[in-house]
Amino acid sequence: MSVCSGVEPQAPRRFPIYRPHWHERPTQLLARDITRDTELDWIRIAKDEGEVIAAYEIEQKDAWNFSVLSLQVAESYRNQGLGRWMLLHAVGLIESKGGRIVHTQCRNHRNFVMRIGFTEVTPCHYVMQLQPE
Repeated sequence: MSVCSGVEPQAPRRFPIYRPHWHERPTQLLARDITRDTELDWIRIAKDEGEVIAAYEIEQKDAWNFSVLSLQVAESYRNQGLGRWMLLHAVGLIESKGGRIVHTQCRNHRNFVMRIGFTEVTPCHYVMQLQPE
C-alpha cells in the first residue's frame, strides 16, 4: 500500500466511491473471501491512483433494516475524514434502497458513529433512523 502524504483531512470526497469490479475485490480490507459476483452488489470501495484504499459492506436484513457489516480504511489514509465519507455514503445507499433503519456493530469507535448520528441501543450496537422525505 502506498503512503498518502498530500491528502488534506477536508478532502475525502476526492476519492470516488463505487461498486468494485471482480478484480478489485477488497478481500484484505474486509478480511473475508468474496466468492460470488453478487456479493459485490453490497460492497463499495474508494480508490486512489488505482489502489483500493477503503471499503464497506452492507447487508439487507428485511425491507426496512440494513446493517453496515464492515468499514475499513487503509492505515495510511486514516484520520483524514475518509471513514466518515464512506459511512455516510453507506447510509445514502441504504436510504436509496428503501432502508429506514441502519444498524452497525462497533467496539472501538463509539464516538465516531455517535458523531455521525447513530444511537447506542446496547453495548457495541448502534442504530440510525432514516426519515423518508
